[in-house]
Amino acid sequence: VALLLLAFSVALALGQDCTYTASDGSFYDLTDLSLGSSPDYLFVDAKNNTWGVNICAPAHNFGCKANTTVCQQAPNLKLYSCGVLQAQTFSDGLGGPSTGVALQYS
Repeated sequence: VALLLLAFSVALALGQDCTYTASDGSFYDLTDLSLGSSPDYLFVDAKNNTWGVNICAPAHNFGCKANTTVCQQAPNLKLYSCGVLQAQTFSDGLGGPSTGVALQYS
């Protein structure tokens, strides 16, 4: 119970609900994937862009605009905000509700 309350408190502190109930009733809680103030999930693509991503919370490695959840740093070090927390939407997984959940930022 204490862990559940802690997870709920973290979600409230971040200001964003990180749960979703799919159309078939499956419940998904992505709260534990949110990094809070820890370093973002970092990825480098084939064109040498570096991506900083956080789940249900702002990314903060590169200094993109406030509340950016996906931040791209181009090879020339230019920053691009690729999604904001307020625009977060959940939907059923691409293969249907039993295949997972999709999270989109715009």
